[in-house]
Amino acid sequence: MFGKHKTEVLVAGGGPVGLYTAIALRERNVDVDVYDQDPRLAARSYALALHPQSLRLLDEVGLAQRLTALGRRVDRIAFYDGLRKRAEISFGEIGGPFSYLLVLPQSTFETLLQERLERSRQRVHWSHRVQQLETDEQRIGVMVHKLDHVSLGYPVSIAESTITKSSLVDTQYVIGADGYESRVRNILDIDYQNHGDAGTFFVTEFESDRVIEPELRIVLEGPWANVCWPISEHRVRWSFQIDPREMDKADAGQLVRYIEDRAPWFHPRPREIHWTTLVRFERRLASTFGKGRIWLAGDAAHLTGPVGVQSVNIGLREGHDLASRIANALHNGDEESLNAYDEERRLEWQSLLGITGDIQGRNGVDPWIEQHRYRILPCLPGSGSDLDVMLRQLGLERTAESA
Repeated sequence: MFGKHKTEVLVAGGGPVGLYTAIALRERNVDVDVYDQDPRLAARSYALALHPQSLRLLDEVGLAQRLTALGRRVDRIAFYDGLRKRAEISFGEIGGPFSYLLVLPQSTFETLLQERLERSRQRVHWSHRVQQLETDEQRIGVMVHKLDHVSLGYPVSIAESTITKSSLVDTQYVIGADGYESRVRNILDIDYQNHGDAGTFFVTEFESDRVIEPELRIVLEGPWANVCWPISEHRVRWSFQIDPREMDKADAGQLVRYIEDRAPWFHPRPREIHWTTLVRFERRLASTFGKGRIWLAGDAAHLTGPVGVQSVNIGLREGHDLASRIANALHNGDEESLNAYDEERRLEWQSLLGITGDIQGRNGVDPWIEQHRYRILPCLPGSGSDLDVMLRQLGLERTAESA
């Protein structure tokens, strides 16, 4: 079967960045369709942290207060070196009504985004895969396959997808917000270059036997970056960076050893372990964020480590940026602003990934902070001017080229 459809913008990807981008477009009176190859929202129990800047953007579409009521507010960050607390950052220094970090389940965030999009009379086309793009000066023809997901096998279930329908979507712009395996990026044959070594993390969430303070705690121990997230009063998530050669040893039984070795000040002990996993985080950047009528946002364009939760949060800002520029192009014929998106986003990420620019210690900076300044940058949950406020509290500043 074959069908045809027409819209102004097609967003590939129904994760947080794709959903928010679609909402931002609808707020600007742009017709938008969202396509995702998965059958539905992922039921992720993993916690997600929203930066202050993300909360400001979400407030524009009426979601920040609802999200805050469902999550846990974190007002400060502490950096540890063994038993010693070396530095502290207060989000209050950022100012404004959302000067805090918000921790909540990713599934909760995605559900509220989808509900908000549906209130704009838009819906996500689940089980639809973007297959092919054909462009001319005015339009893009997007071939989309509708998928039927079938579970095969017993007792081990294997998912298999079959194509039940193909449609041609006629659109003026395409936004690839479809994650690190982005089909849009791959169709365009855009390089997704490595920048530095990947990091392997042992991640676990558990209920503790004591109350967990609402403080994000980052431990820089040897070559490893570790982070403790306060999910609720008794629930905590630890991410321990480990040697990839130790992956077979990293399990729930090793959790107490990791805590004792790297965070001896952390006295709560696991009462109930909800889950553990091993995750490999790469540091990647697309050679271009797109051009003309096809653009990338979020993990489709960049990846970094998990500590500062930078990739998804900056991806939300990229979605907001693209929505503003595309709406301006559609309504006012202003293509120049849109053409600047690629250069501005690449310059920001080249700085965040340490490819360009520098970080300097100010007068009186703690020698430990100055020694670890390049490791600290990707650990900070912020970007733009918020990031500069955090760095100043540590006695650091970015050079003009980095800012």
